[in-house]
Amino acid sequence: MFYHQTSKWRRRLRPGFTLIEMLVVLAIIAIMASSGAYFLAPKSAAVRQSSAIMGGIFQNARTAAVLKGAPTKILILDNAADPEKHHRYVVSVFWDETSASWQPLDRGVYLPDQVFFDPNQSWVVADSQSSPAMATFEWASTMGGMGGTAKSWYTFQFEPNGVMASSEAQIVLAAGRSLNPGEDPQLDDLKVAGFWMNRFGTPHYFDSKEGLIR
Repeated sequence: MFYHQTSKWRRRLRPGFTLIEMLVVLAIIAIMASSGAYFLAPKSAAVRQSSAIMGGIFQNARTAAVLKGAPTKILILDNAADPEKHHRYVVSVFWDETSASWQPLDRGVYLPDQVFFDPNQSWVVADSQSSPAMATFEWASTMGGMGGTAKSWYTFQFEPNGVMASSEAQIVLAAGRSLNPGEDPQLDDLKVAGFWMNRFGTPHYFDSKEGLIR
């Protein structure tokens, strides 16, 4: 009898996990996984939110072009010396006949933190030719502490009748992080969202890399 009890206790003391221990471990893993999802989700959600914001900016600029009977532009700053605004600061302008200059429609907006305009995946179609978005427009602004010095901007234009100056455009935003002044942000090509827009200014949204037209 004594031998039987000793063997029974030995069997109980064998190394291994009990059912309760396994449940505790699984609970910890579930908590860690949910915590990871919590910290990762905001980036993708912020990119999608930014896509909706940008689409609204385009629609407002189109409406303003019709109401004012004047061309409007959506400008996205290209100034690597200012990491806070570089590829993040967006402002709409219109052509003012009185001053013969481009004047702001609004005070501009910043895309959410760690979300940037992606010029490498954005493009326009003009004269049946597709070309990457290029920061070729020079404009001086006193808003946002820029001091009225001319800066380079990516630009998308609506004509007074509400159609785009280009026949098509794709606007892509991506999650990323700013690097040192003078450098472009480091982007995550897997966390993208944006929209394709036809000549008549109707946005068609996508929220993943698979939705890119090109």
